[in-house]
Amino acid sequence: MASSTTNNTVNSNKQNQDASLNEGSRIEQTGLGNNLTDESSVLYITAQNETLINGTENSFIILGKDRPASRTSGYGGKGATNCSTIDLVVGISSGRQSPPKDKDGKVAYSDKSFILDAARIYISEMTDVDNNLGLVDGGVGNSKGKSAIALKADGLRFVARDGIKLVTKTDLKNSKNKEVVEHAGIDLIANNNDATLQPMVLGTNLVECLNAMIDELDNVQNRIQSFIKQQSEYNQKIATHTHYSPFFGIPNTADPNVAVKNASAALSNLINVEAAYYFQKINFIGLKQTYLENGEKSIRSKYNRVN
Repeated sequence: MASSTTNNTVNSNKQNQDASLNEGSRIEQTGLGNNLTDESSVLYITAQNETLINGTENSFIILGKDRPASRTSGYGGKGATNCSTIDLVVGISSGRQSPPKDKDGKVAYSDKSFILDAARIYISEMTDVDNNLGLVDGGVGNSKGKSAIALKADGLRFVARDGIKLVTKTDLKNSKNKEVVEHAGIDLIANNNDATLQPMVLGTNLVECLNAMIDELDNVQNRIQSFIKQQSEYNQKIATHTHYSPFFGIPNTADPNVAVKNASAALSNLINVEAAYYFQKINFIGLKQTYLENGEKSIRSKYNRVN
């Protein structure tokens, strides 16, 4: 009886050990708990001047020169100096549906790609960042042979608990010690299409412009009301005046009150309507020049654009 109990205990322990091993093997195979997996890793061919720091998976920090693609690409490929680069990249060649593999089943991918790689932060002392990323010029233009930081991924999120500033032209000279003369500003370009790029609206100037226009329209209304009132009074006098004729067939003498009222109305119209209309035309021209063209308070941003 004791032997049977011992055997049952041994069998139970063995089953528990087997279950534990199977569970451990299953976890390792699936990568649960950040265990290693059999995931194919990338073989990145390092250039002679590059230092490679890579993890167990498809993640790299590449220290070297400007190299957006193959070893012959970029300013590093041209043998240029002063183009030091840090490339932080994950998912090299992940955009390929069927990456080539070596005899051990590892992905045999030699070069980086700004199109196919999953995500990267590219920091370069000198590079053609817009050409590397295939970006349109926009209003800012095409940056060539200058320092740049590029971020690319399926989704980018910039999160700040206090605030975010996008600031241009903070220094008089660029990284090449050349004077910064252009006022490029900021472009917000959707769909990499700058065909419909327009200046952004300056809210404060727009509000001031609209208020001024409303005031002018209100003045128009007041002048029209004044004209209507004067015309109504004149018409009323005409409608109620009486002719006095001592002899039949002889032209009547005009009512002097009508003549006086007509002259008064004409003078009032000249002052309150016609002259005011002339000055209002000048005001509208001034509004266009101040707010809608390139005046000091133009509602269109001089530097920043959006589509």
